[in-house]
Amino acid sequence: MMGDSELLHLASGTWELEVQPGRGGAVTALRHGGRPVLVSPDPASVDAMGAACFVLVPYANRIAQGRVSLDGRQWTLPRNFGDHAHPLHGTGWKRPWSVAGQQADFIELRLQHTPDAHWPWAFSARQRIGLLADAIRFELHVTNEAPEPAPMGVGFHPAFAACASTTLRTQFEGVWLIDADSLPASHVPAGEVLLELPGDVTALRNTLVDHCFTAWSRDLRIENAGTGGELAVELHASPGMNFLQLYLPPGKSWFCAEPMSQMPDAMNHRTGVRETGLRFLAPGKSLQAWLTIAVHAARRPEA
Repeated sequence: MMGDSELLHLASGTWELEVQPGRGGAVTALRHGGRPVLVSPDPASVDAMGAACFVLVPYANRIAQGRVSLDGRQWTLPRNFGDHAHPLHGTGWKRPWSVAGQQADFIELRLQHTPDAHWPWAFSARQRIGLLADAIRFELHVTNEAPEPAPMGVGFHPAFAACASTTLRTQFEGVWLIDADSLPASHVPAGEVLLELPGDVTALRNTLVDHCFTAWSRDLRIENAGTGGELAVELHASPGMNFLQLYLPPGKSWFCAEPMSQMPDAMNHRTGVRETGLRFLAPGKSLQAWLTIAVHAARRPEA
């Protein structure tokens, strides 16, 4: 085990990456040509929540009141995010990860979860991050180590640098409207939340967007990205990552676009894998996901 609590630096070509394994296996910065692509919204936070990117495992987003039931058994997961009533984003972001391997342009992190109050099933997770010539690639591999089938959901939580001219271009069909606790309440066409659709969507807004979009195309283009609008960013997610949680907070210079394998509170919306993304892994079986981020120069309009 090496460097688990320190800030590790990777670099290749025009890419620079900072990783802090002891802080929930989090990426704390990603730069391309010296320009920020991913940024930490709260660099002072002690866990991964304020970092530039971290993985969601073994579930994505919230579980209402921490209620989990399976085969007649019931659990109540404790709060894991201050006084918020609903456990959030799993356990991986709260635990230190170990470094299994590191090179100048590659790092592999691992996490071994023993059943506890926060998640009653054992699992192991492997996170790989590689700096390629034309992109950065995040990979997540999670295996059920329990002696019985266990629910599993994963996701990535990148925070992108943005400015007033930053826009998003992607495709999805629906969106979950949320209640006062940001839990999914009803499913409607995506345009009821993002009125600009099917056109480009403004990233920095006057009112909060914190919604899960469904039937996502698994690709996203960010125009005029970065703090000065000098970049174009392309995000691609692996098959099965059919849900996109957009967190567009007003008054900030960043936003989150989170590819997920399941909707928020999937445990309590069991209408089927296609509708919720909720999966059950047999003992020894794995769930894999990847995310790539590529960067190009922004296309400036002709004078």
